[in-house]
Amino acid sequence: MNKFYTLLLLSGAALSMNAQQVKGSESADVKDAVYQIPNSDFENWASDKALTDGWHSFESATGMFASLAFLSPTPAMIEDGFEGKAIRLVSKDLGLAIANGNLTTGTINMGSTTPTDKSNYNYTNLKKSDGNLPFAGIPDAFEVYARFKPGTARDLTDEEKANGTEIKLQGRVQLIIHNEGAYQDPELEKQASMKIASANVLITEATDWTKFTGEFNYVGEPSDKQYMLASATTNPIPGASKDDQLDLDNVKLIYWHALSELTFDGKAVEGFNADKTEYTVKGNLADDSNKIAYKVKGKGANASTSVDPENNVLKITVEGNDISVNADSKTVYTIHFDNTSTGIGSISANEPKNHKVYTLGGVRVNGKPAAGLYIVDGKKTVVK
Repeated sequence: MNKFYTLLLLSGAALSMNAQQVKGSESADVKDAVYQIPNSDFENWASDKALTDGWHSFESATGMFASLAFLSPTPAMIEDGFEGKAIRLVSKDLGLAIANGNLTTGTINMGSTTPTDKSNYNYTNLKKSDGNLPFAGIPDAFEVYARFKPGTARDLTDEEKANGTEIKLQGRVQLIIHNEGAYQDPELEKQASMKIASANVLITEATDWTKFTGEFNYVGEPSDKQYMLASATTNPIPGASKDDQLDLDNVKLIYWHALSELTFDGKAVEGFNADKTEYTVKGNLADDSNKIAYKVKGKGANASTSVDPENNVLKITVEGNDISVNADSKTVYTIHFDNTSTGIGSISANEPKNHKVYTLGGVRVNGKPAAGLYIVDGKKTVVK
């Protein structure tokens, strides 16, 4: 290591330790929990290298080598996003080491000049109000638009070669929901019980804006006090490659609000599809509505039913977990009960006086009705 870097590292260690002592005394302001990541469309910038809110990079790093943050690759604003502006992350060979492009809703800890060292991580920093993201939602998936231009992979070490390690040139976006605490990514073994759910996408080479979608895997139960730690990087392996270019736009959390199953009298409703909202079953609402059963798609979704006796209709309303902030997060399924009988022989075989027969206009029919459609004993009936 040359003298320049040695001096930087020594001065950085001293400055960072002093900064950590100050930071340790801070108490974070209480923020409202959210259902979407603030500034997730990357439209709000203080300058072409600094977002105004929601996301952070090396500029707010903590750790022993935080004073070297100015050497690290800085995220940049680009104008040709999928919609409006977007963000660009790049990896950079610092000579001392290769630094990945890194973006997080938490705080970056720079604990070592060796990229793969466990003291380098992103974490939920509860001591700074802008170093953490209180989160209210129970999302099912997320999507992000991305472009990726791969750079050059570094040489493998002898140990990596022996272990069969392979460096793939790809970016990654990872979202982790966890309970209250200074959770970090990569996760420590002792923090495993803090994790509620996680989702990620690996972003392969793409010249044009491409949508990538990842589903959340829940390993714990959502809580009243939870946080999201989102991270984006030019490679999942620290220091894996230089000159990578990862562009990101429109990170969106998805809350499902649909049915995954719909049955009538124990059998699947014909033609059921989660996206189809109108169905007809044979029966009478008053007598057969309890034969309708369903399953909801969405970890935090809720469903309720309502009936319309006049039109012989049952409705199932499925609301997504984010309904309190998004009125469109719901789907209404309508089940029509068809109580029309066909080929009624009972009218012709029995005395009409034994039945209450009305025209569709509500006029009582005395005597045997002519062929046609009537209301017989409260049910639409075709008389032949």
